[in-house]
Amino acid sequence: RVDGRTLADVIQGLAAGSEDRAKWSLVRLLGDFVRVCNAVAFAHDFGVVHRDLKPENIMLGRFGEVLLLDWGVARLLDEDEPVATARDDLSPGDAGTGTRAGSIIGTPGYLSPEAAEGRIAEIGPASDVFSLGAVLYELLTLRRAYTGDSVIALLMACMEGPPTDPTIRAPEQDIDPELAGICMAAMRLDPAERTPDAGELARQIQDFLAGRQRHERAVQEMRAAQEAWTASTAAARELEAASAELSALEEATPAWTPRAEKAALLELRQSVRDLGVLRDDAFGAAMLGAERALSHDPRHRAAHELLDRASWILYLRSEAAGNRAEKA
Repeated sequence: RVDGRTLADVIQGLAAGSEDRAKWSLVRLLGDFVRVCNAVAFAHDFGVVHRDLKPENIMLGRFGEVLLLDWGVARLLDEDEPVATARDDLSPGDAGTGTRAGSIIGTPGYLSPEAAEGRIAEIGPASDVFSLGAVLYELLTLRRAYTGDSVIALLMACMEGPPTDPTIRAPEQDIDPELAGICMAAMRLDPAERTPDAGELARQIQDFLAGRQRHERAVQEMRAAQEAWTASTAAARELEAASAELSALEEATPAWTPRAEKAALLELRQSVRDLGVLRDDAFGAAMLGAERALSHDPRHRAAHELLDRASWILYLRSEAAGNRAEKA
């Protein structure tokens, strides 16, 4: 017995706002999608094309299992078309739900252009890759890649070319451009120009997720670096004010003044030393945090900007102190 929920059900719930977005996070759903791609790649390796990939045929179990269902119209690439397993009764009212309309095998809206045109002999692994792209599109946008009020409208939309870029179609979802590019590459009109195979599509998503994790670690490091930078900047301002006050007090206090009468001066000197240590420690922590962030994400703009500002401040300090070696 197959027990669980379909990906279509989860997507519909997310679109309606009735699903917990924390539970069904994009990272989790992309991980599930990778497992579907691997299942398809496994089938392709044995010469089997699924031909009806869609969210309704992807089951998500309660314990993390991911199952790819409904292989009823699957085809062995080295065999003739299995007419006995295909439906021939799909009407316009069945748009998006059936498996076959005449020579059209699969579900309109998820079919590759070659499948939508009924070019059965050309249907192969690249056709499944296109359908996987359509599933990914829906997962990202919470909308179907193609819409239409009839089977013909859906088929025509698919044959005309790829859908609107996900970032444009659903700007409110804040879709990463890299992820949108992966999706669109899988849905190119020409099979020869699509992502090479389902395994490669899985690897691209995995690389994206790994990059996202590195970026999130970089963000965490930068959050600590920014806090240290703020502390260093505040300490620097206090140090500047305290140093000016100390200079004025030292000028007004003769060297022979009894120590007991220099309490304020001595206390201010200690405060200046403490502020200097605080400024420098926080400054070093900020630079170290930025460097750690770059070790996770070498292109992290905020980390580069912080290190630029820090280097410029060090340059100005060394110039003010007359330290030519440090300045160089």
